[in-house]
Amino acid sequence: MEQILYLIHVDWNWIKQRPQFIAEELSKYYKVNIIYKYSYNKKGFQTNKPSSNVTLIPVKSIPHKLMHLPFVKDINKLFFEKKVMNELKQKNIKKVYITSPLLYEYLPKNYKGKIIYDCMDDHVALESNTDSSLIQSNEKELIKKATATLVSSVNLKNVLIKRYGKDFSNKLKLVRNGYNGKILSQESMYNLQKNKKKIISYFGTVSSWFDFKLILESLKDFKNIEYHIYGPIENGIQVPKNERIKFMGTVEHNKLYSAVKDSTALIMPFKVNKIIESVDPVKLYEYINFNKNILTIKYNEINRFDKFVYFYSDYTEYKKQLEKLLQSDEVKYSNLERISFLEQNSWSNRIKQIVDILND
Repeated sequence: MEQILYLIHVDWNWIKQRPQFIAEELSKYYKVNIIYKYSYNKKGFQTNKPSSNVTLIPVKSIPHKLMHLPFVKDINKLFFEKKVMNELKQKNIKKVYITSPLLYEYLPKNYKGKIIYDCMDDHVALESNTDSSLIQSNEKELIKKATATLVSSVNLKNVLIKRYGKDFSNKLKLVRNGYNGKILSQESMYNLQKNKKKIISYFGTVSSWFDFKLILESLKDFKNIEYHIYGPIENGIQVPKNERIKFMGTVEHNKLYSAVKDSTALIMPFKVNKIIESVDPVKLYEYINFNKNILTIKYNEINRFDKFVYFYSDYTEYKKQLEKLLQSDEVKYSNLERISFLEQNSWSNRIKQIVDILND
């Protein structure tokens, strides 16, 4: 079985998202050697057990809190570069999969094999990025050298074309996010008890785009609801203290349904900005599997979820839609629609696109 070197920009045990799902699916076709930066702070992490054809290669570097010291950044770069060089030389790897433009600088400039750049976010626009000029420079060179650049959304594709020009637009391939896991049967699902306190749940990272103002406003208008939030909270995020906003911590991916099974609805309360406009949310695919009503902010990239979700554009619409959900036990979509959507949008289907690109 051919080997592929897979470079990811997060710790393998960070909440399970696109990089881990794709790596696991690729391991059905390749031996996947994953190099990632080891994180010493494990708060909010999971235990993502790799499949048999996945080899994890963590790079332990000098902790981020010491980055202000001279030469620390250069030393950490050497650690990562050495791991990459060893893998490429010892195993004669001809295919490299990169998930962030910041990782491109660790790849030898004379590397002649295939490079796939998986652009899953607008990295330049991410608020946590302090050196956007370096990211933009790396990304431009990476797209130029890559065999193909995968984009997770149409908006992201348009952003890259606008930012770097049309010369490489034929290299941009749309590979959306998908669903991974067991499609639940209706018989196994929990039936809500009437007159129970209404629980509205969210799972995923809590970052600067999480709209706490909207959540707090709704608590004033609806006395019988409370919010349960599952997932890690990014450093520096100020979360409100309210007895009806409960932070439940991170839950293992295979235990998500058990955590939210008694919820009345699932939400995606984001503030729309340049980052969000390019996001194809993995959570919406997973929400649909749970056979719950879904309430989400509206933006162009997710209009195609219209059959499955209730959209809102401002708090007035959010309040109106929430009132509707609380008064009815009926789910917007049918069981057949749910199953058909998940089967069509599985990660195993997405990976067929990627394997075709790798073998082209």
